[in-house]
Amino acid sequence: MACIKAFTVIDVINTVTSLAIDYVDFNPVNITAYVLNQFGIPVDCGEVIFNLSGNIVPVNVSDGVANIIYNFTSCSNEIFAEFNAIGYGQSSFNQSINLNPKGTIIYLTDITTIYNGYEYKIKLTDDNGNPLSGKNLVYTLNNVTDTLVTDENGEALLNINLNDGVYVIEIRYDGEEIYLNSSNSSIINVKSSINLPSSNYTYGSKYIVSLLDKDSNPLANQTVSIVFAGKTYNLKTDSNGKASINITLKPGTYKVTIKNPDTLEEKNQTIKVLKRITENKNLVMYYGAGSSYKVRVYDDYGRIAKNVTVKFKINGKTYSRKTNNNGYAYLKISLKPKKYAISATYKGFTVKNNVTVKSTVITKNITKKKAKTIKFTAKLVNYKGKILKYKYIKFKFKSKIYKRKTNAKGIATLSLKNLKRGKHVIYSTYGKLTIKNTIRIK
Repeated sequence: MACIKAFTVIDVINTVTSLAIDYVDFNPVNITAYVLNQFGIPVDCGEVIFNLSGNIVPVNVSDGVANIIYNFTSCSNEIFAEFNAIGYGQSSFNQSINLNPKGTIIYLTDITTIYNGYEYKIKLTDDNGNPLSGKNLVYTLNNVTDTLVTDENGEALLNINLNDGVYVIEIRYDGEEIYLNSSNSSIINVKSSINLPSSNYTYGSKYIVSLLDKDSNPLANQTVSIVFAGKTYNLKTDSNGKASINITLKPGTYKVTIKNPDTLEEKNQTIKVLKRITENKNLVMYYGAGSSYKVRVYDDYGRIAKNVTVKFKINGKTYSRKTNNNGYAYLKISLKPKKYAISATYKGFTVKNNVTVKSTVITKNITKKKAKTIKFTAKLVNYKGKILKYKYIKFKFKSKIYKRKTNAKGIATLSLKNLKRGKHVIYSTYGKLTIKNTIRIK
């Protein structure tokens, strides 16, 4: 019995593939593959395999067309398209294209910001304004160089954590084969969130510090930690972001540390507590000299205090005197010979000294053995301490008045006879000054 085998022969339909490429010097590139059969009729099946400079992308054919829009990463590119379908002959087409490198722009702005309170935005686009994502941006700021990567919007954010000051930020994009390099720079002005006050103070003044939040607004009604002269204070700010400490320290140098709870900025300051009153000295003067006790006065911040009232106290009485334009206040001394304590007070700060008024009639208490004649002497000088020659001094002894002239040495002598044993009182007067002494006879 014979075996008969039957074979069915299917003819393969030939195809033709062609390319249409649409672009203007640069990405994106619109690539269209047209596939026709041997009769010139569009093929409506299969797929075109695109080899785009080594990147394989399959695209289904519909009504004789396979289309792709593609961004190349190099300027010189090879495009190869190959059609495949069951029952159809394979066909292909290739073409070379050259893209021109695209310019790029880095967008920066000059800013003023607060310490630790800002994210600085950088944007990279091509020269048509299209954002470039995934690109490395190299920045240099405050002598530090690092790299940022752009996001899908072509943006990169940089946290500003700098102390107060003015900084220049430099950004560069090194470019790629299809993107040209670019660079830019801008100014970043960082303001401190802690506004330190003056560094000079006097007793009874206030140390006042102002603080800002991250948005540059006053840090109102917040607790702030201040270490002042080794002691920690937790102070609440007012509605203007201010906190204050009363200064009751002795003159000297002290350290202050302040921490902003919102920005976490910390600042140190060295302050000086100065004497509120200076140039006070002990005063030694002769009676009638018209000398003045002098002090110099300073305000809360160590500056000369003009036209302010100073209280002087001496011999049980209080006097008010105003300072002049140089901060000096004077109290004229018109007291009798004696040593006095004097004080000057301004805004709770007091200085003390001694005022010694020396007599211009110089005498001594004397003790003598009983004798026929006892001599009592008085030396006379003027308000400068120079001897006064040939001037009369009045002596009062036992209700009698005696006048005696000073000699060339300024000394006047009174001779008293037959004094009884015991203590006797004698008064010596010149001008308005009278001095009392005793004479003791043994």
